[in-house]
Amino acid sequence: MCGRYGLNVNANDLATVYRAIGEDIDGWTPQYSIAPSTTVPILLALPGDPDQDDPRAAPPRPAAPAAVPAAENAVRILEPARWGFRPAWANESGPRPINARLETVASNGMFRASFRAHRAIVPMTGYYEWTPGRGKTKIPHWIHGDAGLLHAAGVTATTTTDGVATTTVAIITTTGTDRAGEIHDRMPVFLTPEISTSGSPRAASTPPRPRAWCTWPVSRPGRSPPPWTATGWTRGSTASPGSIRRTRH
Repeated sequence: MCGRYGLNVNANDLATVYRAIGEDIDGWTPQYSIAPSTTVPILLALPGDPDQDDPRAAPPRPAAPAAVPAAENAVRILEPARWGFRPAWANESGPRPINARLETVASNGMFRASFRAHRAIVPMTGYYEWTPGRGKTKIPHWIHGDAGLLHAAGVTATTTTDGVATTTVAIITTTGTDRAGEIHDRMPVFLTPEISTSGSPRAASTPPRPRAWCTWPVSRPGRSPPPWTATGWTRGSTASPGSIRRTRH
């Protein structure tokens, strides 16, 4: 599963990387440890002119994202969404799943309609999984690829309460592979950079294989993963010497 992740990229860099309209996430600031129920940036593709430069001239946003259009007829929009999926028909007190399994997302009644028509990309720079430690303790690991920003596949739903629309999202997961699979048997489905900037999140299928998955044991989630900018990972780390270890497969 993916129960916590990081996105240490600011709103301007996200808009640059995805060539997307991003005024609705202006308040986003980088976070190393994102927990369920946090409001996070997601990438949608909506009908419109992809060459439109003025966000104010973009087509009106529907109450819920429409079926993702073809890449050549899409405007990429960065929108805020709460991590924890709630379809419109669900009770307020119902479950808020944070993950959807790739193997069943197309048939599971909770996600089926959203998988057909309301897919999204969830940007992240890495995610956390835990392995057993001494006694009852668990060791968190920061996991990331070797290409910087990761583009996780997600499904979204929008509910309206007292006239206020709220979008929620779940991250699609699949069988863990390579070094990431040695830490945990599940991992997010990641899109290739070409797909993630094409405006077509519907292309999600199986995770690409980075040249290497990197893992960093950390003392707690959010502590000292390396910084990232629109040009990639920066050299070095803010961690104290010996507090984290990098391994590559």
